[in-house]
Amino acid sequence: MRIVTLEEQQNDLRILTAIHETVRKHADAIMKEHKFSYYTHPRYGIGAIQYMRNKSKDWQKIVFSATPSYIRLRPDSKKSGEMELRHYIAGIQDLWFFNSLEEFEELCPKVVDTATCYLPRLFELEIKIPYRPHYSDEFQILYDNRKQLSADFKKEFNFPDEPYYTDLKRLERMLEDRSCMSYEEAKEFILKAAAYFGEAVIKRFGGEWVLEDENSFCCVGFGDYKDTGSGRYCNVLPVIMGAFEMPFNSRLDLIERFIQAGKDSGSVDEQFLNIYR
Repeated sequence: MRIVTLEEQQNDLRILTAIHETVRKHADAIMKEHKFSYYTHPRYGIGAIQYMRNKSKDWQKIVFSATPSYIRLRPDSKKSGEMELRHYIAGIQDLWFFNSLEEFEELCPKVVDTATCYLPRLFELEIKIPYRPHYSDEFQILYDNRKQLSADFKKEFNFPDEPYYTDLKRLERMLEDRSCMSYEEAKEFILKAAAYFGEAVIKRFGGEWVLEDENSFCCVGFGDYKDTGSGRYCNVLPVIMGAFEMPFNSRLDLIERFIQAGKDSGSVDEQFLNIYR
């Protein structure tokens, strides 16, 4: 796998910065008219341009999620007062590709117009998914059957033992494609995907599966996590569940989660991790 050079990374950052500025140029005023405020957070990165409107404890959000070659629109919402439910929009995808910043400049008004159409009806679009704060049964199943589940996943979907960027993006897309399914309908796939992801982390970065009997928590632990219960770990099932339940959300990008596992393992350096960027 070819290493991404520093020059290429800097060029991507330049493109994303220009995209960010272009979206804001076209969107800030109209979002303000609808009482949506621009906000950002270091966690999300320059590729996420976000606008949010708060009404009491309810919120509505529009996210423009950009890469150097495409931009994706994600409308989102959440209502308070119903602790048993999480509210968000799943399965809605508007995606535009472009070949240059000049082409994006021409495309951007259409992207913003599409976002504007969602603003009056964000709560109407929501899909209600039962909130699952604990996955005790799934953790146990995953731990007991991790080898077989991973092997079945690789055979069924033709994945390599050690995934690279394109493989992880394909897995992400497969989870996104199932985001409109119920959890029970997608459960078998989710467990297989989680087992594969965990095994891939171990194969590439080391670590071992850990099941904590006291709270039925299953993860891939690094260093002496298994013996001490403290230190770094990769919370595999929630990572996969996040990509399934909240598609198109940049902060749940599987690539970044895989890279973070590599950093947490302490077994590889930053240059090595560039192969996943």
